[in-house]
Amino acid sequence: MYSEESTDENNKRRRVYEEDEDTPFGGSRKTQRTPTKTNKNREDKMDKLMNMMIELNAEIKNMNTEMKEMRKDQKEYREEIKILKEQNEILKEKYKETEKENEQIKKELHNIKKNIEWMEKEKNEKNVVVTGLSLIEKTEPYKLKEEMDKFLAQQLQVQAEIETARKIGIDMYYKIKEN
Repeated sequence: MYSEESTDENNKRRRVYEEDEDTPFGGSRKTQRTPTKTNKNREDKMDKLMNMMIELNAEIKNMNTEMKEMRKDQKEYREEIKILKEQNEILKEKYKETEKENEQIKKELHNIKKNIEWMEKEKNEKNVVVTGLSLIEKTEPYKLKEEMDKFLAQQLQVQAEIETARKIGIDMYYKIKEN
């Protein structure tokens, strides 16, 4: 019995080894192995991931170039703002100077107006306009002067030196000499 058993075992082993030569990972005959996953699915997924990474990388590069352009533009804007601020300061200083000059000119103009008013007032203080004298009909300045001198002495009892005398319509104008 012992010999029969060993021959059966040897035959079994021989069969197993012969089958193993054809398929090194041969499985048992009773249960089947699960089908092996194909590498194609993995490769497709890897390709998709690679494409997504390439697209993301391109987007990042685009964003970086846009950021560089934006930074460049911002730098230019900052420089323009700096220049405008400097110009604004210069204009403010000029405005202040102009305001000071304007105030000074206003003061000078006010003083000049006062002086002119004073001069006109002083000038008019010595001018006398006599109205309603139809007695004097002379147009020559020398004769008018004499007639006015007589009129002042007789009617007003004032002694004055008349510088000029002239007839303005019906009225008479003369200027008393300054002493």
